[in-house]
Amino acid sequence: MDSINADVDVDAEPAANKRVRNRIGDVGERFGGARKDLATKGDLDLQDQQRSDPPPQLALKALWPRPSFRDLAIAGDVQVSYALMYAAIYDSIRSSPVRASYRLYDDDFFDRQYTRGIAFLRQAFEQRRYPTLDELTTAYRAHMGANQPDEKSTTVASCALGRNGRKKGSIRHPLALTTELKTRIACLADLGWPQDPRVKDNDRFGVDYFEYDRPDTHHTGWRAVRTKSDTAHFLNEDPLPDRASALVVARQAFEAFLIEREASDADTAKTGKKKRPAAIPRRPELNRPAERVGPDWRSGSHVTPDQFMAEFGWRGVEIGLWVSQSEAQGFLDTAFDALCDLCELLHQPRTFASLFGRLGIAYGSRGRGFIGGAAHFDSARHLVHITKAQGVGALAHEFGHALDQHLFGRNVPSTAAVSTDHYLSAAYFTEKRIRGVIPVLAHDAAIAPHMQSLSLAIMGTDGRRSQFLAAAYELDGDRRNPYWRRHTELFARVFETWASDELDRLGRKNEFLVYGCAQDAPPDDWKLGHEPYPRGHERTRIVHSVRAFVKAVSTSLHPPSEPGSSSDEGTPPTVPIVRNAPPAAPAPQAKATSSVAAPAVPAISSTSSSTQTATPTGSPAPTCPACGAAMRIRTSHRGPFYGCTSFPTCKGTRPAPPLPATAAPKPTCLKCGSPLKRKTLAAKDDVKRGRGYDFFSCTAFPRCTVTYRVTAEGTPLYPAASAATDEVQS
Repeated sequence: MDSINADVDVDAEPAANKRVRNRIGDVGERFGGARKDLATKGDLDLQDQQRSDPPPQLALKALWPRPSFRDLAIAGDVQVSYALMYAAIYDSIRSSPVRASYRLYDDDFFDRQYTRGIAFLRQAFEQRRYPTLDELTTAYRAHMGANQPDEKSTTVASCALGRNGRKKGSIRHPLALTTELKTRIACLADLGWPQDPRVKDNDRFGVDYFEYDRPDTHHTGWRAVRTKSDTAHFLNEDPLPDRASALVVARQAFEAFLIEREASDADTAKTGKKKRPAAIPRRPELNRPAERVGPDWRSGSHVTPDQFMAEFGWRGVEIGLWVSQSEAQGFLDTAFDALCDLCELLHQPRTFASLFGRLGIAYGSRGRGFIGGAAHFDSARHLVHITKAQGVGALAHEFGHALDQHLFGRNVPSTAAVSTDHYLSAAYFTEKRIRGVIPVLAHDAAIAPHMQSLSLAIMGTDGRRSQFLAAAYELDGDRRNPYWRRHTELFARVFETWASDELDRLGRKNEFLVYGCAQDAPPDDWKLGHEPYPRGHERTRIVHSVRAFVKAVSTSLHPPSEPGSSSDEGTPPTVPIVRNAPPAAPAPQAKATSSVAAPAVPAISSTSSSTQTATPTGSPAPTCPACGAAMRIRTSHRGPFYGCTSFPTCKGTRPAPPLPATAAPKPTCLKCGSPLKRKTLAAKDDVKRGRGYDFFSCTAFPRCTVTYRVTAEGTPLYPAASAATDEVQS
C-alpha cells in the first residue's frame, strides 16, 4: 500500500507535538472486533494454556468405531431403515467432547456426558433397541437426564454429543437431525443403497414434501431435492402430486451425478491427483502506484479523517495499528477520490458511499478476512474493510456487497422465506429457489424487473448456464462451501464490472476503486484457469442490465430532505453533490498516480461541523456534556437519546426531544374510496381461544364487498402484492 501515495510523508513534520496533534487515527463510532480491540498476546497465551485438547481416548473413533452399516444391512443382520437411521445419527455426533466455557459447565462435565451418551447410543444400536427415532430420542433424554440437578443441566448434557450449530457458540442436539440426514434415511434405499456400490452412505439426493402456509403460494407438493445441511435445493421447478413422480426426477438427477462422479474418479486415477477447488481469490498484483484519471476532487490537498468522515457520512473510520501515517494519508486521499468517482457513476450524492450513514470503513485493522483476501464486508457490523497489503481495486466489489444487503433490509420482511443470507441477490441469483419464492419488494418495486433481467443475464436461459456462471462452477470445483458461484459474489463481481466499463466509457480510470476486471485485461489475468468476470457479448448484456438496475436504484434510494429544504424527497439529485462548489464547467481530466494535479474544485472545508446530527425537530445536535464532542441520535428500548460519537471512550448522553407526531393516513378502499375497517372473522369462542383471523372490510358494505388481508405491519395488503376480491381472503 506504500505505492498508493509514495510522496506523502506525514511523519516528516519538524515539530513532534504537531505530529501528535495531527496524528491520523480512528474517528467516529467504534465498531469493536478489530485486532487492536482483542486481548493482548499474553492474555491469549494464558487462555490457550487453560484450554486443553481432549485426550485421544475420548474421541468418537476410540469410544465407538464406525460400524459397517452397509455390510450389516446386506447380510440381513439389521433392517435397511435401521442401518440408515444409525448411520445418520453417527454422522451427527461430534468427533470429540466440547471444549468451551459454558459458565457453570466445565470440560470435565462435557467429558462425562460425552462418554455416557456414546455408550448409550452404541448399546442401543448393538442390542437393536428403539427402531424409530422418536423412541430413541425419548430414551436418550431420560438416560442423559439421570442424576442431573435441573432441567437446564439435562438439556446441556443431552447436547454434549452434538455438533456446533449455526449460531456462534451453540451446540445442536445429536438426534435433531438436519434436512440432509433425514433425506438420507428416507431416500437412500430408493436410490439403491445398500446393494448398489455406486450409492455412498453420504449421498444427498432424495424427495421431500413442502407445504406453505401462505395462501398466495402455489408451491405446495412433492419436490426432488439435493440437500446440504438444512437446505434443500429443488431439482424440479414445479411441485409434483405424489412421491413416486418426484422420485423419478431425483433418480434421473442422481444418475447424471453418478456419471459425473465416475468421470472425476477416472481422471483422479489416471493423473494421480484429485481435482482440487480453485485457490482462494487473489487479485492480480499491482506492483506500481495505483493509476487514476479523472477530476481533481481534492484540489491537490490532503484529506483529514474528520473531512473524510463528514463528506461521505460514515458511521466511523478505523485505521489499523500497523498502518504508518503516510499509508493512512495515502488511503484517505485515494479512497476519497475513488468514492467521489463511484458516487458520480451512480448519480448520487456523496453520502451514498456510506448508504446515507449506515456504513463504516476500516483500513488495515481486521486482518485479511480469509487467506489472500483483499477486502471483506462485515455484514454484522455494516463495515467495509480494505486490507493494507492487497486492498487496491476491491472497493467497488465490497460496496456491491453492502448495497446488496441494504436493498434486502429495505424491501424484504424478516419473516420472508427466501434464504438465510440477508442479501437481495439470494432471491434472484440461484438456479433453484431455496425454500421460497421471489419476494415482493416493499419499497423499491421499480428495482424488481431489473434484478430479474440481471438474473437471466447471469444465470442463463433455457436451462443453460451462462459462460460466466459455468466458469464460476469450474472455479469452485469440488469445494464444499462454494465461493465463486455464491449469489453475493456474483452480484459483487458484475457490479465492479459495470463500474470498470463505466469509467472506460467516460475516459476515466481509478485502479483503487476497481482493478483486475477491465474489458481489455489479459485473458486469465487472475491465473486461475478460468475467467472470473464476464467477457464478450455476455459482458455487454450484463453491463447493460446493471446500468438499468443502477438507474432504478438512483431513483429509489436517496437521502431524506434536509431541514428547511423545499425539494421533493421523492426526486433524488441526478448529479453528485460537491460541497462549497460554485456552478462551473466540468472539471478537467487529470492523470495521477500518487497525488492529483490540475485543481478544478475548491478544497474541502476543514471544519467538521457536518458531523453533528440534526435533531428530530431540525435543530443542530448538542455537544457532549462530558468531553464536548459532537453527539448523534441513538435508539434504545426506552426510545431515542443523544449519545457521544466518541463512545465507548466517552459515555456521555443527553435526553432527546420526542419525534414530532405524524398522523398515519387511514386506509381506503381501492374500489370505491371509502375508509376501511379492521374486523375479525371468527365466533366469540374462537376469539377467546386465539383462533380466527383479521381482515380489512370496506365501510360501504353491503354496497361494496371488497376485503383485504392484513400485512405483518397491520396495513391492508393492496393489489400491488395480491389482488382484492369480493370475498374474504384467507
